[in-house]
Amino acid sequence: MSAVEAFRAVHNADGDLKTDIKDLITDLLHLARRECCVNDVGSLASLAAQMHDVEVEEDPEE
Repeated sequence: MSAVEAFRAVHNADGDLKTDIKDLITDLLHLARRECCVNDVGSLASLAAQMHDVEVEEDPEE
């Protein structure tokens, strides 16, 4: 939530939480492409989603 709050402060965003999370992820993918030379941001996003699924399976949030 801290990352979303910082994103909102920088971008003067106070929209829907889901939209702001999507926009933050988009900005992170731009950063990965520019600063880390990631050419396939879709693959990076997919790997992150897979890691999320594994972590939820190992330690359910509920």
